[in-house]
Amino acid sequence: MTTGLLEALWRLGRHPRPYRAAVFNRLWQRRHPLDKYPAYRFCIDRGAELAVGLGQRGMTAIEFGVAGGNGLVAMEEYARDAERRCGISIDVVGFDAGDGLPAPKDYRDLPYRWGRGYYPMDVDKLKRRLTRARLELGSVAETVRSTKWAHPIGAVAIDVDYYSSTVDALTVFDHAPTLPRVPVYFDDLWLATPFTGEWAAITDYNRTHECEKIAQTWALARGEGWKAQVFEWHRFDHPDYATLLTKINAAGQLPLSE
Repeated sequence: MTTGLLEALWRLGRHPRPYRAAVFNRLWQRRHPLDKYPAYRFCIDRGAELAVGLGQRGMTAIEFGVAGGNGLVAMEEYARDAERRCGISIDVVGFDAGDGLPAPKDYRDLPYRWGRGYYPMDVDKLKRRLTRARLELGSVAETVRSTKWAHPIGAVAIDVDYYSSTVDALTVFDHAPTLPRVPVYFDDLWLATPFTGEWAAITDYNRTHECEKIAQTWALARGEGWKAQVFEWHRFDHPDYATLLTKINAAGQLPLSE
């Protein structure tokens, strides 16, 4: 018996699960690879569900900080999947300066972590790869004001690194139509403090907006990994904020205990 065959039999005999299960999992992962951007899919799915519940014909998913473009390409895929399931139209828009990060403005931009020119974009290469997303290149503070919106914003991913750039990205909520609640993923929150980075930008936004707030649900605040970086933007005076989206099932209601 050859050494290779002996090794195969040894692995088969000592495998902790039925070997057929391991083979099936490997084949499944090849056909259905794990999401590289699970937070993006989560935000788009949640936004699409709300849009459907409110009778909207569509929504917009946004990535701030496109850089090389892998996240925006993934966002296109997740938008297509959500469209098929929910039956609505989902626009995808990516905002980026196009030539890398600007120079940090002050200590809140974490200048010890990032610098001018980090994460430049190959614009032509990315445009050839994109199938549906629209690129808005230039200063985010300016492009969010001039962008035309066919559908309200329903999902946002922020990956602009700096405090100052995050502040600019959040102004989109001041200039664009929105759903009453929007999931927002902050990619670099793990590096921030209450006084620096994305965390400080969230704090300042909440301090300066009376009827709009960014916060986490109880479940997400206690989540692990990317879930702990997903927040929700709420506009309390939105005309659809109080729209009831659930129905009680009287037949399934528990009777009063004896």
